[in-house]
Amino acid sequence: MSGLRCKPGDLAVMVGAPIDAQDRLGNIVTVLRSALMEDFALPDGVIHAGASAPDRWVVEFPRPVSVPMIVGRRDSLYGVVPDWALRPIRPDADEPAIETEREKEAA
Repeated sequence: MSGLRCKPGDLAVMVGAPIDAQDRLGNIVTVLRSALMEDFALPDGVIHAGASAPDRWVVEFPRPVSVPMIVGRRDSLYGVVPDWALRPIRPDADEPAIETEREKEAA
């Protein structure tokens, strides 16, 4: 999982969110662990569908938020967030690259 900005144990600020979750922008979350590619249990025991890509984190929110489930939504302290939507809060954290910088690095 190289190239990711976050790592387990990080505090991170949410700098991106889906259109239906804009209320999470600015939340400070705790990065717990990588979201597995297969179905898994969140820390509260609720089964979560596996992540579609290896760049997703299981995070803990400071207060319950509405999270999507396979059917409907529920309030939870835990959710899955993509790495691109998080900016770690630590001295050695890199600033997020803008898309053109990422394209240059990939070339």
